[in-house]
Amino acid sequence: MTAIGFTTGSDSATLTSITGSFSAVTGASVATNAFSLSIYNSSGGLPGTLLETLSGSSSPTTNAYYTYTSAGNVTLTPNTTYFAVTSVTDTGLARWNVVSSNSETSLYGWSIADGLHITMNPTSNWVLASSSSHQISVSALAVPEPSTYAALAAALTLAVTVYVRRRPTT
Repeated sequence: MTAIGFTTGSDSATLTSITGSFSAVTGASVATNAFSLSIYNSSGGLPGTLLETLSGSSSPTTNAYYTYTSAGNVTLTPNTTYFAVTSVTDTGLARWNVVSSNSETSLYGWSIADGLHITMNPTSNWVLASSSSHQISVSALAVPEPSTYAALAAALTLAVTVYVRRRPTT
């Protein structure tokens, strides 16, 4: 298993997808239905508890970007670290592709950790295997604040009131 960490910004968000650049290790193959990408919370700076296994390609054999989609059940807490974790259940090997730059683009203060953790046992023994930057993109939808819902309710109430008052009487 391999893991790349990312930290959310200052607002809650619902995970929609994770896109990564993957390829099969030269000379290896990934059997059908053998590869998965999951989201884990952080425990002491390492992957902790499984939150969700995302849906997407189960055999990334060519060097390409693969998107794994959430069912929308994972709410990401503000300023919290999570891990995108890959798992291969056969002898084939797939890997995150490395990039030469560690630049990031984030509108909301999110960050992606430099480095790749690996383990053979997901409940312990995670080690930092590489300090390289890897190609990953995390997509999420902002969770509206309660005040947003209150403002929408007030606007709807006002619109209905105006409509009722302006409606022609017969």
